[in-house]
Amino acid sequence: MSPAASAYVRRHGCLSSAAMQKWHVGVLPTDGGGDKRGWSLRNHVIYPFKSEDNEVIAFAGRDPQFEEKLQNFEATPAEERDASKRPNKYRFPKGFHRGIELFGQERQRLQENGYRETIHRLGLIIVEGFNDVIHLDSLQVPAMGICSNLLSDEQVAKIARLAGEVRGKVRLMLDCDTEGDEGAKDAAWKLLQAGLKVRPLWNRSMHGGKFAGRQLESLNGDEWSFVVAAATTAPDDSK
Repeated sequence: MSPAASAYVRRHGCLSSAAMQKWHVGVLPTDGGGDKRGWSLRNHVIYPFKSEDNEVIAFAGRDPQFEEKLQNFEATPAEERDASKRPNKYRFPKGFHRGIELFGQERQRLQENGYRETIHRLGLIIVEGFNDVIHLDSLQVPAMGICSNLLSDEQVAKIARLAGEVRGKVRLMLDCDTEGDEGAKDAAWKLLQAGLKVRPLWNRSMHGGKFAGRQLESLNGDEWSFVVAAATTAPDDSK
């Protein structure tokens, strides 16, 4: 593992050895030993996308040096920047449309301890990214990631179908920042139009602003229990 990839894994506590093994997350080495396959994902942290039937349908790569590259790009005077060279956080294979899939959508997850009960109590929990899904999984909480802060029409249709099995209930838990709040508002409107019962689990103003500015993967077990308690004791016409 390269120093950059190793540092990325250390920064993200959800990527423990056990979690990476369970979710089949890994790092594609820089030196392929002459093997040119997957060259565009070299030195990336790799996450497999699986179908509802647990079949691998694609691999996505997260550039562990994205933040550094973006900082250098933005440090360049605007008039000298080449917009086509703006760094990408993620790489997806050509022909794969992430907007029609949900990370963590495998139905076999319902067999894990407590997952079915949690979904039926709260509804489908929708989050943003790979690490958000993996982190909540470490707290024994099932969630599905849209791999963006914007929900596509195809994802709305899939969520509506899956939520129909749990009385049409959906809980949104995008990042607790400006972009996450705006994405959650857009997602809620789309899901409401699809006839679903939608509630946020958090946002910048909920819970007295307790979680404003937080990333989901920073949430600990006690804080998750606090969020769930608030969600299940508040008046909710989705019951």
